[in-house]
Amino acid sequence: MTKEELMNELGLAGEKVVINMLSDEGCKIKTSVDKYDSEKDLLVNGKYKVEVKTQAPFVKENSFSFLPNQLKKCTSADVLYFVSVPHTTWPHFSDGWIYRAVPGEFKYRNWKDRWGKERILIPIEQEALIPVMKMTDEKAKELQLLLSTLY
Repeated sequence: MTKEELMNELGLAGEKVVINMLSDEGCKIKTSVDKYDSEKDLLVNGKYKVEVKTQAPFVKENSFSFLPNQLKKCTSADVLYFVSVPHTTWPHFSDGWIYRAVPGEFKYRNWKDRWGKERILIPIEQEALIPVMKMTDEKAKELQLLLSTLY
Protein backbone atom coordinates (compact mmCIF):
# COMPACT_ATOMS: atom_id res chain seq x y z
CA MET A 1 0.00 0.00 0.00
CA THR A 2 1.10 3.55 -0.65
CA LYS A 3 1.49 6.04 2.18
CA GLU A 4 -1.70 7.81 1.04
CA GLU A 5 -3.63 4.53 1.12
CA LEU A 6 -2.31 3.78 4.62
CA MET A 7 -3.32 7.26 5.78
CA ASN A 8 -6.81 6.69 4.36
CA GLU A 9 -7.01 3.36 6.22
CA LEU A 10 -6.04 5.07 9.48
CA GLY A 11 -8.62 7.80 8.88
CA LEU A 12 -11.37 5.27 8.15
CA ALA A 13 -10.48 3.31 11.27
CA GLY A 14 -10.77 6.49 13.35
CA GLU A 15 -14.12 7.28 11.76
CA LYS A 16 -15.35 3.81 12.74
CA VAL A 17 -14.34 4.47 16.36
CA VAL A 18 -16.39 7.68 16.33
CA ILE A 19 -19.30 5.98 14.52
CA ASN A 20 -19.39 3.26 17.19
CA MET A 21 -19.26 5.85 19.99
CA LEU A 22 -22.10 7.89 18.49
CA SER A 23 -24.15 4.77 17.70
CA ASP A 24 -23.81 3.67 21.33
CA GLU A 25 -25.26 7.07 22.27
CA GLY A 26 -28.31 6.35 20.07
CA CYS A 27 -27.34 8.55 17.13
CA LYS A 28 -28.18 7.69 13.53
CA ILE A 29 -25.11 8.00 11.32
CA LYS A 30 -24.62 8.22 7.58
CA THR A 31 -21.11 8.08 6.21
CA SER A 32 -20.01 10.13 3.26
CA VAL A 33 -19.69 8.01 0.13
CA ASP A 34 -17.18 10.45 -1.37
CA LYS A 35 -13.86 10.11 0.47
CA TYR A 36 -13.02 13.63 -0.75
CA ASP A 37 -16.27 15.15 0.59
CA SER A 38 -15.39 18.80 1.24
CA GLU A 39 -18.06 19.27 3.94
CA LYS A 40 -18.05 16.26 6.25
CA ASP A 41 -17.06 12.70 7.03
CA LEU A 42 -20.37 11.83 8.72
CA LEU A 43 -23.92 13.08 8.93
CA VAL A 44 -25.44 12.52 12.38
CA ASN A 45 -29.18 12.39 13.02
CA GLY A 46 -29.79 13.69 9.51
CA LYS A 47 -28.50 17.19 10.23
CA TYR A 48 -25.13 17.46 12.02
CA LYS A 49 -22.02 17.54 9.82
CA VAL A 50 -19.16 15.77 11.58
CA GLU A 51 -15.47 15.82 10.65
CA VAL A 52 -13.05 13.25 12.13
CA LYS A 53 -9.28 13.61 12.30
CA THR A 54 -7.30 10.53 13.35
CA GLN A 55 -3.67 11.07 14.31
CA ALA A 56 -0.94 10.90 16.87
CA PRO A 57 -0.64 14.15 18.77
CA PHE A 58 2.18 16.52 17.87
CA VAL A 59 3.84 15.97 21.24
CA LYS A 60 6.45 18.74 20.99
CA GLU A 61 3.72 21.35 20.43
CA ASN A 62 1.06 19.58 22.60
CA SER A 63 -1.33 19.88 19.65
CA PHE A 64 -3.27 18.12 16.98
CA SER A 65 -2.59 19.31 13.45
CA PHE A 66 -3.86 19.29 9.91
CA LEU A 67 -3.02 20.92 6.60
CA PRO A 68 -4.28 24.47 5.95
CA ASN A 69 -6.52 23.23 3.12
CA GLN A 70 -8.56 21.35 5.78
CA LEU A 71 -9.25 24.44 7.93
CA LYS A 72 -12.52 25.43 6.24
CA LYS A 73 -13.88 21.87 6.49
CA CYS A 74 -12.89 21.63 10.17
CA THR A 75 -14.30 25.01 11.14
CA SER A 76 -17.54 24.71 9.16
CA ALA A 77 -18.51 21.26 10.48
CA ASP A 78 -21.00 21.17 13.33
CA VAL A 79 -18.66 18.93 15.32
CA LEU A 80 -14.99 18.04 14.90
CA TYR A 81 -13.54 14.94 16.56
CA PHE A 82 -9.87 14.11 17.06
CA VAL A 83 -9.05 10.45 17.59
CA SER A 84 -5.70 10.47 19.40
CA VAL A 85 -3.57 7.51 18.32
CA PRO A 86 -0.71 6.56 20.65
CA HIS A 87 2.63 7.17 18.96
CA THR A 88 5.05 4.26 19.15
CA THR A 89 7.91 6.43 20.46
CA TRP A 90 6.50 9.46 22.29
CA PRO A 91 3.76 8.80 24.85
CA HIS A 92 1.30 11.62 25.51
CA PHE A 93 -1.54 12.18 28.00
CA SER A 94 -4.05 12.28 25.11
CA ASP A 95 -3.19 8.77 23.87
CA GLY A 96 -6.30 6.71 23.19
CA TRP A 97 -8.76 9.54 23.81
CA ILE A 98 -11.42 10.92 21.50
CA TYR A 99 -11.74 14.71 21.73
CA ARG A 100 -14.68 16.81 20.60
CA ALA A 101 -13.77 20.24 19.32
CA VAL A 102 -16.34 22.98 19.03
CA PRO A 103 -15.92 24.60 15.59
CA GLY A 104 -15.87 28.36 15.82
CA GLU A 105 -14.62 28.16 19.40
CA PHE A 106 -11.41 26.12 19.31
CA LYS A 107 -8.17 28.05 19.15
CA TYR A 108 -5.60 27.28 16.50
CA ARG A 109 -2.44 28.76 15.05
CA ASN A 110 -0.40 28.54 11.90
CA TRP A 111 2.94 26.78 12.11
CA LYS A 112 5.75 25.94 9.68
CA ASP A 113 8.11 23.02 10.06
CA ARG A 114 11.83 23.31 9.39
CA TRP A 115 11.23 22.49 5.72
CA GLY A 116 8.68 25.29 5.35
CA LYS A 117 5.60 23.03 5.26
CA GLU A 118 2.60 24.80 6.79
CA ARG A 119 0.29 23.19 9.33
CA ILE A 120 -2.62 24.29 11.49
CA LEU A 121 -2.01 23.46 15.16
CA ILE A 122 -4.86 23.01 17.64
CA PRO A 123 -3.59 23.04 21.24
CA ILE A 124 -4.98 20.03 23.08
CA GLU A 125 -5.30 21.82 26.41
CA GLN A 126 -8.09 24.32 25.81
CA GLU A 127 -11.73 24.62 26.87
CA ALA A 128 -13.09 24.07 23.36
CA LEU A 129 -11.36 20.66 23.06
CA ILE A 130 -13.17 18.20 25.28
CA PRO A 131 -12.10 14.60 25.98
CA VAL A 132 -15.29 12.55 25.50
CA MET A 133 -14.23 8.91 25.49
CA LYS A 134 -11.20 6.74 26.10
CA MET A 135 -10.79 3.91 23.59
CA THR A 136 -10.11 0.39 24.76
CA ASP A 137 -6.43 -0.51 24.90
CA GLU A 138 -7.10 -3.06 22.16
CA LYS A 139 -8.60 -0.46 19.80
CA ALA A 140 -5.81 2.05 20.56
CA LYS A 141 -3.20 -0.63 19.75
CA GLU A 142 -4.96 -1.43 16.45
CA LEU A 143 -4.79 2.23 15.44
CA GLN A 144 -1.19 2.46 16.66
CA LEU A 145 -0.26 -0.50 14.44
CA LEU A 146 -1.79 1.27 11.42
CA LEU A 147 0.06 4.45 12.35
CA SER A 148 3.40 2.64 12.69
CA THR A 149 3.14 1.42 9.08
CA LEU A 150 3.32 5.05 7.96
CA TYR A 151 6.87 5.48 9.32
